[in-house]
Amino acid sequence: MEPKKVKKYQKVIKGISLDIESGKLKPNQILPSEHDLAEFYNVSRITVRKALSELALSKTISKSQGRSTIINNLIVDKKLNEIVSFTKASLLRNEQPSTRVILVQLVDPSVYIAKMLNIDISDKVLHIKRVRYTNGFPLIFEESFWVSKLIGPITHKLAAGSMFSYIKTLGIIPKEAKQDLDAIVADEELARELEVHVGFPILRSTMVIMDSNNVSFELSFSYHRTDRVKLSLIRSLNE
Repeated sequence: MEPKKVKKYQKVIKGISLDIESGKLKPNQILPSEHDLAEFYNVSRITVRKALSELALSKTISKSQGRSTIINNLIVDKKLNEIVSFTKASLLRNEQPSTRVILVQLVDPSVYIAKMLNIDISDKVLHIKRVRYTNGFPLIFEESFWVSKLIGPITHKLAAGSMFSYIKTLGIIPKEAKQDLDAIVADEELARELEVHVGFPILRSTMVIMDSNNVSFELSFSYHRTDRVKLSLIRSLNE
């Protein structure tokens, strides 16, 4: 059986998509004109127009007010039924993750934090603030509290990497998470760190993660840009 022939417009779609995934084409960047794309891919302008229509349907690109075609912001699909580190999830999507550490500080927990982590008010917690990026664009502002007696001291260098990978070297295996989601608007801090305007819609995730012994070790508040994330959940039917 002969292999199915790839249509010309599909080759254009693949070429543009690969340039976006590699970072050669970036969000909000203007695409070359239909004429230039037709010359580059050695196809007709009708073929280019068909490819651009398909990319627009998938929300990869859009027409600006000036009728230029621009690359849309990256949309990250987060699966709620999995516990996967930000670093690993990004790499699985062939994206380049990076982290900017704002704060690493040993503090006393508030009554609320102590209750959420099921620790005594006299126990210390590590307070970490980070901004998580994919391909250089801010996606999540993260504020987390880690039980110090379980995690030990954390440097800025460690906090800039995958905390999940680090805690596994300590013998702590993440097993279960309790997560709540709600919608808020960006205050001045969130607006500054996520590069949005004050009042921008934000998805907040509040999560407590437990190890294989059902001991809570992290409480995190993750603030997601709603223009760059979507949520997916696989559910089983119980009838």
